Amino acid sequence: QPFTGEGTVGYDKFKNKYVESWQDSFGTMMLYATGECDGQGKVRIMRGDVDDLMAGKPSWFREVYRFDGPDRYTLEMWGPGPDGKEFRVFEMVHTRVAPALAKEDLERGVKHLEQSRSYLVGATAGLSKKQWNFKASPDRWSPAEIVEHLALSEDFLMGLIKDRVLKSPASNEPRDLRALDDKVLALVADRTFTAKAPETVAPAGKFASPQKALQALLERRARTLEFLKNTPDLRAHAADSPLGKMDAYQWLLFISAHTERHTKQLLEALADPKFPRR
Repeated sequence: QPFTGEGTVGYDKFKNKYVESWQDSFGTMMLYATGECDGQGKVRIMRGDVDDLMAGKPSWFREVYRFDGPDRYTLEMWGPGPDGKEFRVFEMVHTRVAPALAKEDLERGVKHLEQSRSYLVGATAGLSKKQWNFKASPDRWSPAEIVEHLALSEDFLMGLIKDRVLKSPASNEPRDLRALDDKVLALVADRTFTAKAPETVAPAGKFASPQKALQALLERRARTLEFLKNTPDLRAHAADSPLGKMDAYQWLLFISAHTERHTKQLLEALADPKFPRR
């Protein structure tokens, strides 16, 4: 019949040993085991003792773990049969289930990505060709260049999230998530901090027109929003950033705050005394 149990699991990195102890829900079985591990702390093979009160005598067991990937492993339990020979008692497949993003985090992320998109669309509405290409000085970007940079950055950052952040090992390190969320949104959007864009996302006339660049950005933002809504383990993986280790959700906030930052830059150009009236 089904039963549950609880216990402890530990890994001694100095002795390269894995230890577990366990008791079932009926209080009839006590288990203690140690096992050899590979260099990364993954169990190769376990052997231990079982104090089975129902059987009235101690017994032994052997566990074999097969790791099929970062989120899946198979466990085989072997024990003594009636003839004293070893036989496989059972096999279990363990799969890590990614936790869903908290509802308030999802709502906040969606709202910010939609608002930063609307902020940019509103700032560029009705611009003429001359206004799109206005530069306050040779070293400043025009509205057209800003929008191109944002379109290129959306793809670049989403690639970083998918190819680097989500492929980093899952981590349970304690972090003040909400505090870092706030920090990302505040600092990235703050125009008093300056940064040089990487060459891969620097404007270089890669779109036929500013309108095409804006359309590309809107299409990419729609995909970003779908990714946020449909990817459950955005908090499970984190990668280094200038602001410290950021999880995938925080990188999505970074994308939104980055849009807000450059929309402010665009509005600075529109407010320049030399900005053409039409």
